[in-house]
Amino acid sequence: MITLVLKDLLLQKKILTTMFIYVFIFSFAFRSLGEYQPVAIITGVSYMLVMFAGAWEDKNNADRLWNSLPVSKWQIVGSKYLSVLAYVALASAATWITMTVLSLVNVSVAMGAVSLVSIAAGAVSVLLLSSFYLPIYFALGYIKSRYLNFVIYFAFLFLANALSGLVGRLSAVPFLANAGSAVLLGLGVGSMALVIAVSFVLSLRLYTRREF
Repeated sequence: MITLVLKDLLLQKKILTTMFIYVFIFSFAFRSLGEYQPVAIITGVSYMLVMFAGAWEDKNNADRLWNSLPVSKWQIVGSKYLSVLAYVALASAATWITMTVLSLVNVSVAMGAVSLVSIAAGAVSVLLLSSFYLPIYFALGYIKSRYLNFVIYFAFLFLANALSGLVGRLSAVPFLANAGSAVLLGLGVGSMALVIAVSFVLSLRLYTRREF
């Protein structure tokens, strides 16, 4: 499975240099977000890498190749989910480098600081986004699923906004109000793990039904 992840990274090598350009553009686009600016940049760039990986595989008929080799379908599917973490690492490094340079040259667009918290928040956002997208990708392929990308992205933004308001109301619930940070963190991690697990199982079933 690690080999499949490395394959995804090699497919992306042609756009690694342009990734800094995207980070630079997003720095201006998301400058109004303040401290959440790095989270938005990491999320946007990482999700673009997820899209680009599907495009390159479709262009090179990678699905037919891997399904003609002794590679399990669960490994093909699982590698896509693991690749998301690799994309987050690349996007985080590019964001840190770009924003550090912008800060050194006194460009006012560099507002938020890249920290472990912002990287973790970006990883959570991209994992959740990918959990909605990948089942559609494995069911329909890149060409058909790409038209749903914007729907998924904006639906995710709407859902995130709705959840932020819901969390504010739930904080008044006695159990949650009295719960420690460790309990709340555990609930959050458990919920995300459940979403990813359901997404993986669904992706695997849909991918298994496809014919190449």
